[in-house]
Amino acid sequence: MKFDDDFLFEKDGPVRRITLNRPEKHNALSVSMQKQLHEAVRAVRFDEEARALIITGAGHTFCAGDDIAEFPVMNTRKLAFDSATPLAAPASDPQANGFLIVSMFQETAAMLESLTDVVTIAAVDGVCMGGGLELTLCCDFVLATPESRWGMPEIDMGITPGWGGCTRLQRYAGRRRTREINLLGYEFSGRQAEQWDLVNRVVAREDLEAEVQAVTELMLAKSRYAIRRTKHVLRNAADGVLSQAAAFELPVDPAAGPMDSNGIGSFAEKRPALLELRKRSGSMWADQRI
Repeated sequence: MKFDDDFLFEKDGPVRRITLNRPEKHNALSVSMQKQLHEAVRAVRFDEEARALIITGAGHTFCAGDDIAEFPVMNTRKLAFDSATPLAAPASDPQANGFLIVSMFQETAAMLESLTDVVTIAAVDGVCMGGGLELTLCCDFVLATPESRWGMPEIDMGITPGWGGCTRLQRYAGRRRTREINLLGYEFSGRQAEQWDLVNRVVAREDLEAEVQAVTELMLAKSRYAIRRTKHVLRNAADGVLSQAAAFELPVDPAAGPMDSNGIGSFAEKRPALLELRKRSGSMWADQRI
């Protein structure tokens, strides 16, 4: 499927990279970019070779969320299941078409969050507002620069978040803080985002790409089966009562593939490859642990 110049989708071995490429607009998501994002995430979902997905923005900025300037005509941007971009002809029923567009946003977020077989990493610099912030909530790891600017400004435009700003955000920042962020609509820094559990690690702008690569390489060194199983449990057991959630940790894995016994044998025999992996895992971000 073809993508436009404002949306870059790249493959490098088992790594997939999405770059929002509209820096002059702080990578604000037009309907066209949102459809391309949907198709790119879906492509990763059905790509058996993909093991990591990096999402970033061009021009030292991540994403300003929806392109508000496009809102007056958004409902007329007709979409098709076999196209990554809107069609030339306007929608004949703007109200129904508007619902399809908004529901697509939520499907994209859910699909990104449920990439059980792929580790997802958001690399955030500059503006990370509205839909941009909501994208990060669906990722496994979020790395950000201290200069990055975060916020949910929708309320001042008379709208409400549509990708998880009032829902997923509560799971990370808590109910009280989520109310504050959405109702006051203020901006906060990458350092503040880290303190509120929205960011795993704050790194200098010049070190951001190297940090992304370090996390990616470490995750690629780990068992694909174990990552798949762990992400499945983390996602599906998070919202249930403990007695029900614990069932997800039972070693029952229909259609998930055989258990990776290599790691168990490597541990018992103290094989160098496992010892080296444990050393790498143990030293990762050791400076921020007490």
